[in-house]
Amino acid sequence: MHNPASTLPLMSLLLGLSSGIMLAAAITTGVLARISAQQLMRELYRALCFICLCGVGYQVCTLLYHQATTQAQSLLLARWQLSFELIAPIGYAALCATFTRQTSVRPWLSLVCALCITLLLINIASPQTLRFDSPVDLRHFHYPWGEAVYLLEGPPGALTALWLLGVNGIYAYCLWRFLRHWWTEHSLLAALWACYLLLQAIASTIGAMIDDGRVNSVYLAGFAASLMVIGVCVILAYEAVRKAAAAFEREQALTLEMEQRLKAETRIHRIAFEDPLTELPTRSMLREYLKQRLPADQESPRPLLYLQVNLDHFKRINDELGQDVGDHLLQLLARRLRNTVGLSMMVARIAGDEFVLIDEHVKSQSPEYARQIASKVLSIIHQPLQVNDHSLHLGATIAMLMVPLHARTVHEVMKGASITMSRAKKSGRGRFHLYDPRSGEESRLRQQLEQALRQALLNEQFELHYQPLMDSNRRCIGAEALIRWPSPERGMVAPDRFIPLAEETGMIHAIGDWVLQQALNRLQRWQTELPGFDGYLTINVSPWQFARPDFVTSLHSAIHKSNIPHHRLCLEITEGVLLTDREETIDKLNQLRKLGLMIALDDFGTGYSSLAYLRDLPIDVLKIDRSFISDLQLEAPRHLVDAIISIGRHMNIKTVAEGVETEPQWSHLKSMGCDSFQGYLFSPALNAEAFSRWIRQHQPGSCA
Repeated sequence: MHNPASTLPLMSLLLGLSSGIMLAAAITTGVLARISAQQLMRELYRALCFICLCGVGYQVCTLLYHQATTQAQSLLLARWQLSFELIAPIGYAALCATFTRQTSVRPWLSLVCALCITLLLINIASPQTLRFDSPVDLRHFHYPWGEAVYLLEGPPGALTALWLLGVNGIYAYCLWRFLRHWWTEHSLLAALWACYLLLQAIASTIGAMIDDGRVNSVYLAGFAASLMVIGVCVILAYEAVRKAAAAFEREQALTLEMEQRLKAETRIHRIAFEDPLTELPTRSMLREYLKQRLPADQESPRPLLYLQVNLDHFKRINDELGQDVGDHLLQLLARRLRNTVGLSMMVARIAGDEFVLIDEHVKSQSPEYARQIASKVLSIIHQPLQVNDHSLHLGATIAMLMVPLHARTVHEVMKGASITMSRAKKSGRGRFHLYDPRSGEESRLRQQLEQALRQALLNEQFELHYQPLMDSNRRCIGAEALIRWPSPERGMVAPDRFIPLAEETGMIHAIGDWVLQQALNRLQRWQTELPGFDGYLTINVSPWQFARPDFVTSLHSAIHKSNIPHHRLCLEITEGVLLTDREETIDKLNQLRKLGLMIALDDFGTGYSSLAYLRDLPIDVLKIDRSFISDLQLEAPRHLVDAIISIGRHMNIKTVAEGVETEPQWSHLKSMGCDSFQGYLFSPALNAEAFSRWIRQHQPGSCA
């Protein structure tokens, strides 16, 4: 016998503590089920709350059951204890279905509810509960510390196997689903539920052994539920800490990203609006500056004087003294402008050697005031600048524009300044030029002509006309191909209007390729249509076209594909080809002559003609400009033409006189020894069909 005074109710304390833990868990999950915003979490918390309430009821009944000293009390408490155990699987099934995202949840829960409620009703109706089949005895045992535990003992009931099989079957199915979820999703909580259900199955088996007297122990199923609650709390706490840490890291990363983005935006803004070399505002900043002072909805903008400054021949400084000297020079000039006129004017750098100054304190809209300010700026720029050991003097060209006299919008200001600067460079550097409204109209017309020229190139509106070349016997020995543009909107556009524009815009390359291909096609047709005509065809080559690195190879390829003898093609060049590399030009000309092509030098005697050209350039034909032919009746031009013909004869270069329009002109030129003639005296430039008819009429032997 144990002394009651020394009895330690350890097991009773554990059962009470377990009940308290699950009651706290039931209250917490119930509150969370009410306040959770997500449907999935609400369902999970409801299932957990139901399981915890069942666990509370089970543990309280277990505590009282093990302390009951009469058979009737023990049987009543055993019936309630088993009832809580029988309805708990409903919560487990709901939790498992929600947690593992099971499909077809309703049939599964209906089956579980039907089984559990059936077993619950049988348990309530059975005299000896579902555990026992016949009247039972009350027994007890003592733990080593003296605590007495009372138990009922008897043979298992007829439906006990059904109870164990049904409940453990539900647990087994849930265990399988939790294990599969843990395997696929790597969920720690799923692994915990699987372990708990395994413990429940073990505790249920031990409970059956306690009932038949083979094991002396309290029922352990409630302790398994308590361990589950503690485990869930630990995992939830771990997840909360992990999420808090992750949230903190994300917040830190977001803060760092925002700082980096702010720095990047500041750097981008600085790059976009401040020139890194001179620390002056850039073109973008200048545009924003003008937008603020020239709003689109303002009828009368405030007066401004806009000065665009271009440094003359600055590239030469970079080429001769180096980029570093040029950069240092720009820095010194920017500092000087900022420290002088920059005190009262806005100073910006919009390109490598271009600056803009804006005077907001305009005292007058008169040209005299603008010239006075521009003269002051020029005098500042002209002052020498010391860079290392170099004392450098700068020149500049200034384009001036006044707001609102000449422009009212940002676009008009910048476009007008650009037009004025282009005209200023053409008319002479080192000065200042005021905007002329007529320049804007010329620019607009030029832009329209450029668009029309592009359209003409796209739609192949050009034509080649052919002007015969005659020898001293008035026999046609060839023709010059001359491009014509019969525009549907503008009529016949003269070559001297669109060829310079094509050279400026780069369209001359496409036009030159078209002319070459058309000329080769015409020579092919002449071989079949005019078999007796063996004359050559001269085509004009632009200096820009000639300067292309692939000019010789592409030309040779085109002639080879057309199967035209090279000697039937003559390339007519001007002195402009020498504006690029002189040695490279001579090398190209030698290559072309080796291929069998003839080379003609056009407009000799005009421009920068030099006898050195005749000495150095490998040419076959010298064309005398029409300006000399038209004045042939005058003594000076006549002697000059005679000298040119004489030079050509002594250097074995054939001469062609252009623009021969009268018989006296032809007679003089023939007597001087000129080799070939071209002009209206013989024929104007004709289209392809008319030229073929002309050849048949004047040279009958050429007919097919």
